[in-house]
Amino acid sequence: MNKQPLNCSSAFNSNYKFMLLDKNGDKLAGESIDKNGLTIVDKSPLGHLGVWGIVVEDTTFNALKSRILRNSIIAFLLAYLVIALLGYYLIRLFLKPINEARERLDNFIKDTTHELNTPITALLMCANSKSMQNPKNIERINLSAKRVSELYKDLTYIFLEDKSKNIEEFELQDVINEHIGYFDILANKKGVTIETTLDNSSVKMDREDFKRLFSNLLSNTIKYNKKGGRVSITLKDGILKVADSGIGIAKEDLSKIFDKYYRATEVDGGFGIGLSIVEQVCKEYGVDIKVNSVEGEGTEFILDFNSI
Repeated sequence: MNKQPLNCSSAFNSNYKFMLLDKNGDKLAGESIDKNGLTIVDKSPLGHLGVWGIVVEDTTFNALKSRILRNSIIAFLLAYLVIALLGYYLIRLFLKPINEARERLDNFIKDTTHELNTPITALLMCANSKSMQNPKNIERINLSAKRVSELYKDLTYIFLEDKSKNIEEFELQDVINEHIGYFDILANKKGVTIETTLDNSSVKMDREDFKRLFSNLLSNTIKYNKKGGRVSITLKDGILKVADSGIGIAKEDLSKIFDKYYRATEVDGGFGIGLSIVEQVCKEYGVDIKVNSVEGEGTEFILDFNSI
């Protein structure tokens, strides 16, 4: 019986190599296998038809491995890029309020220097003047000293934690009239007329806190008023209304006016803490506060002390 060579080339497509082994592990039939791909050896034939082993090699394995590796690297780089961009966005998002707070604090320090420099310079000029009895110099000294005192009180209220209280009942009109006199010089300098209609409403709270609240409201109505403008102060049945004929507040800015360091304009100076103090005092005592404003016409603050 003649031995016919086995032809195994048709058994598999070109993606595979196939080889039969004899008892010594030598090639009996099939293609030469270089073991560069995925190789599987099967020794289950046990000499049947002279075949002691079957070797199959997947020639596409290395290409598949390279493709998987390449795709994995590309996927990793894309994921890294997405994560990096997302991380950058989140960092910017988280740092935004910190940067804004730092910027506001920087501006606050600059404004503090400027605000204190103006009255101190005026005091020094008047103190060194030969005509100390000049009414104008005395007026400048008085105004500058009051301004420094006002700034000091606002800064200590904002930054010092020790805020001891002396709760007492008093009539609001007494403190209001006192502080209107306090701001007479500033109002006259800008030509602002202050009109009052006050009843004998009383309140139970710390007198200094009300002074601080009212002085900041009155200061704002004069500061942001027009030349020759008007301020109206009305007190009736425990409701205080302070209105001005000033520049008004834009609708989109109404929600910001009580923010610390916020300033409606760069022209009129200030720290941007006055209305923040007003809101802080109102919250402390439970005073309801509302703001009505028309840009270019004026602003009205309404405070209801009946809730105390």
